Amino acid sequence: LSLQPQPQPQPPPQPQPHPDSKVSTIPFIEDWVAFDGDYEVWCTSSEFIKLCCGDSEEHAILLCNYFLHHYAGSSKQAYVLLGTESPNGQTAWVYTSTSEGTLWDPSHGESYPVTSKICPLKEVSMVFNQFNIWVNIQSNVSPSLMSWDLADTSCWLPFFSPDFSLELHPVIPVQAPSILYPPFPLHDAEEIGSNIKEEIKARVNVSWPFENPPQFKVMNRILNPILRQLERYKCGLEDKRERSTDLEKYLRTHEIHGFPMNMAYIDTQSVVDRVLDMNVHIASSESSSFALDVFVQPYMSGVFSVWTFFIRMTPNTTRYVR
Repeated sequence: LSLQPQPQPQPPPQPQPHPDSKVSTIPFIEDWVAFDGDYEVWCTSSEFIKLCCGDSEEHAILLCNYFLHHYAGSSKQAYVLLGTESPNGQTAWVYTSTSEGTLWDPSHGESYPVTSKICPLKEVSMVFNQFNIWVNIQSNVSPSLMSWDLADTSCWLPFFSPDFSLELHPVIPVQAPSILYPPFPLHDAEEIGSNIKEEIKARVNVSWPFENPPQFKVMNRILNPILRQLERYKCGLEDKRERSTDLEKYLRTHEIHGFPMNMAYIDTQSVVDRVLDMNVHIASSESSSFALDVFVQPYMSGVFSVWTFFIRMTPNTTRYVR
């Protein structure tokens, strides 16, 4: 079978993020892009980590393996789920049998109770774990309206049963007993962040329409703590996001355009393109200036969560005349 309980990699010195946050940071690439053709390939978790990219099946299997390791010795269970989501079509998620049941989107780091009406997962076709496969034979396959009792054979058709047991028909596991995580130097994250900043500044300089070059204010002291807090919030390590009083001071004297962005790192070019696609760098006044910071959080070899905060600041020249 394709599931094997796996521990998470040891992170850099910091609190351990939720496994869903870590798995969703691995870049998402469809099979037809990764393998140059009309192929449907399911990689093992070790291959997924080595390739450092994959689609929904790889993300779901790795997340489920982490959950299975975490739940070892408890009554909780985790399953890979195959179904249909809006708007992307066929997909793989993870279902955990918590108190009310939870659905995990491993590619985007989101979770929903099975009763959620806003969950983008619309249909459930089957679920499986390391012991069995269950096909959903209910007339209503919507997650919030169907039964999740896998023991009910009127709702779920198991592949293995007392008449066709796993013990008498063993399946050879394809997953390695453990994943070998290559070591990685922490300075890789610093180098990625530096390259992204330099490339954004260079692209802004090229597109700047005025005679004098654009000015970049040094605001790392303000922007960097915001990005670090957002990463901790995304990983479930903080309950709420605090407002930046230092940044709010600039709002009294400037019009500010821009916002933080987060993405999984594939390459520098794709990050820069996404940032500049927001058109924050397009200024109508030579008095406009910019501020930029980048924070890169490493999680395993080749897996980085990238945060950018790029803003355009224009002095507020409005005057009130009595």
